[in-house]
Amino acid sequence: MGIAINADCSCLYVADTGNSMIRRIELSTGVVETVAGIAGSTGSANGSTSIATFNTPESLAVDAAGVIYVADTGNNTIRVIDTVAGTVSTFAGMAGSSGSQDGSGEDSTLNAPAA
Repeated sequence: MGIAINADCSCLYVADTGNSMIRRIELSTGVVETVAGIAGSTGSANGSTSIATFNTPESLAVDAAGVIYVADTGNNTIRVIDTVAGTVSTFAGMAGSSGSQDGSGEDSTLNAPAA
């Protein structure tokens, strides 16, 4: 399970691998909430964080603007969660295809990316 802290150190983001979800833990309160993904549902759907699906995400990183980059290991992709817009998109790799093809975005292939 991957864990990253946000820029102002107010919350942790967790790659909840077994549930195929990305979660946030508010450090001041301990409250856990789902950022993206659907419990018990795997897939590679992009779109709103409420309908996007992941497949065994294993690690993540958060940039200074709060954008979350997820190694969606089971999909062989790197996904991006825009926390301001509330959207998930594929940044690199092609869901369902593994390999080592160079290219831009979904024209590239990865094989079980993780940190």
